[in-house]
Amino acid sequence: MFCKNCGIELTNDIKYCPECGAKINIDASAFPFY
Repeated sequence: MFCKNCGIELTNDIKYCPECGAKINIDASAFPFY
């Protein structure tokens, strides 16, 4: 997953980007269904 504000790669368990501080919205559409 990547930050939509600054583009760095993020882990799936954070709520805010460590680089720019943007709030990370994790929703079901971010993950593919298998």
